[in-house]
Amino acid sequence: MFEYGKVEIINSILHVLDSSHQGPLFSDFLIDNDDATSLDFALGSIEKILSSTEMKYAEFIDNNEIKTLSEKLSQDLKGFKSISAEIASHYFNLLSNNPAIESGDLLITLFEMSNTNYLCVTKHNYKSFITREIKNIRESNSISIIKNQSFLFSSRPKLDESFIINLDTLDIALIDKRYEINGEKANILEEYILNCKTALSDKEKVTIFNKVVANIESKYIDSMETKIDIKKAICNSFFEDDFVNVEKVIKDGFEDNKELSEIASTAFSKAGIKEVPIDERIINKKYLYQNILTEEGIEIKIPVSLYNSKISFNENEDGSFNLSISNIKML
Repeated sequence: MFEYGKVEIINSILHVLDSSHQGPLFSDFLIDNDDATSLDFALGSIEKILSSTEMKYAEFIDNNEIKTLSEKLSQDLKGFKSISAEIASHYFNLLSNNPAIESGDLLITLFEMSNTNYLCVTKHNYKSFITREIKNIRESNSISIIKNQSFLFSSRPKLDESFIINLDTLDIALIDKRYEINGEKANILEEYILNCKTALSDKEKVTIFNKVVANIESKYIDSMETKIDIKKAICNSFFEDDFVNVEKVIKDGFEDNKELSEIASTAFSKAGIKEVPIDERIINKKYLYQNILTEEGIEIKIPVSLYNSKISFNENEDGSFNLSISNIKML
């Protein structure tokens, strides 16, 4: 996909996509190297895409205008300004025919990262906080970003629809948005602007993983010990690898139940999930402890890491349970 590293901006330009006009308002000048506000904004946009849990990797399905323009740019970086105008025109044609698509400013940036050139396109809809300045210089437009109060209080720009293209491999990273287009709800980048096939975002992987685990627990698991084993396997995998390895979780969490192991394997396979880049806060909230509520109204919160070492369950002949806690120190 992308080899992450320090971002060095080569060129950047801002065009206006306003559906109340007959066409895009093009800037005739690249953003000046001394324009720290605009360049910082462009850099923040790139960094936010690359770090966002909503970002998806994608690849072009077949030839389309953006792919052709990217290939053209990769051959001659000097054509950046004219290619940026063609991208803006392509975007505007779709926007002007679909009133649900919001007007906005299109910030297009050429940058280098880890010795590879990338093209970044971010659309900032008019409800977001950026303010642009348009200057008329010798009958040409110079468009840049200026600070306003909202901008000063935000360390990173809000992204509406954005994508980055690796100009060597044509791999894509995108953050998409749904609109009503041609009478149907659709993802504007995936289905129209780029015509690409996307993978799951990190956020989608976490959501699906949590749903699958919760569904298996509610449908197939009555045993408290098994529920704890699953949570313990999830925590162990996360703290060993810094992500959740689904294969490890199935092996360690369902090792004594072949049927459940097969159910879990099938569910995760259908979802296309092998590794889950989950946040530690979610691990702590959902999987680090097992909550128990007894018929007598007793609530107990058990750290799953202590199960079978300091905490254990013993079933009585009448079906009730004894909870044993041993070798602990009082605070």
